[in-house]
Amino acid sequence: MYNVEWWNTFEGKTVRNERVLIAKGPLRIYVPSFVRDIACKVTPTQ
Repeated sequence: MYNVEWWNTFEGKTVRNERVLIAKGPLRIYVPSFVRDIACKVTPTQ
């Protein structure tokens, strides 16, 4: 399980925070819509 944080870097705010389970294969994440810039932070959870 991974925690995926999406950040609006222009405003310095979190856009979305979700937990993603990997059943098989690579981690697949879906990018939220944005206008200027966005950043993603992925961290494993226990």
